Amino acid sequence: SFVSGIGSATVLPNMWPLARDLLTGSMVAPIADIEAALRSIVQQMRILPEGAGAAALAAARRSGLRGRKIVCIVSGSGIAFSEVARIMAARL
Repeated sequence: SFVSGIGSATVLPNMWPLARDLLTGSMVAPIADIEAALRSIVQQMRILPEGAGAAALAAARRSGLRGRKIVCIVSGSGIAFSEVARIMAARL
């Protein structure tokens, strides 16, 4: 999918000791939700993230934590313009 920057079955062994005390779980967001998040970021913030960068917003929207302060890191620029065009046109 266009969300190629994330998604792994494992955490690198040298990273786990650094991350384990900070993590309390993980979230999953469907591709359609990530596409919607990417559209929102482009339209509202005029920022073009890659799919993995939009995944944080998609997961936050599904988290059930509405009304609470949530920080999402929106990053990357590794997305093909053909994918951006497809995602943006899907809403029309």
